Amino acid sequence: MKKVSLILAICLLTAASVFAQEEQQVVLKKVSNYEVPKEVIDAVKRDFPASVVDQVKILPADGIEGWKVTDVKNNLTDNDVVNYYAIEFYGDGVSGEVLYNDKGEMVLYKKVINDEALPPSIRNYIGTNYEGWAFIKDKEVIKKTPNSKTDVYSVTIKNGSQKKTLHFNAMGKLMEK
Repeated sequence: MKKVSLILAICLLTAASVFAQEEQQVVLKKVSNYEVPKEVIDAVKRDFPASVVDQVKILPADGIEGWKVTDVKNNLTDNDVVNYYAIEFYGDGVSGEVLYNDKGEMVLYKKVINDEALPPSIRNYIGTNYEGWAFIKDKEVIKKTPNSKTDVYSVTIKNGSQKKTLHFNAMGKLMEK
């Protein structure tokens, strides 16, 4: 029985290491704004007009399918075809990351908006269910991929020494933890 257990454990470890090796990692390379195509710069100005570009990184053309991004090395070679530009931006209470292809078409993004006016449904819910609680801070996180878009409001409230963070969907409905 011990021999069978040992063989099973070895097989599982081998399968796990093979599976881990199949995971693709994409390396981003930081570049200057001067190395970014005009179409991408124009798209950022159009999509996020009040924002400032903080960083631009490039991704290889094959790095978008099932990717896990590592950001520790700048080892792209001249032979790598670069088709994607990851851009970090910030502005008046807004920060985020956006990925464009080399034609300036948005592929995905994440935008965080801090301390903006909350929708009435959220204010009403908190006023009704948390009477006497004060708003401390809030943020809206918007994520968009080719297949989906999510919009989540996180609101931190306080009553004396008690603090709570509540999460609401785009329709203003309280979400489960």
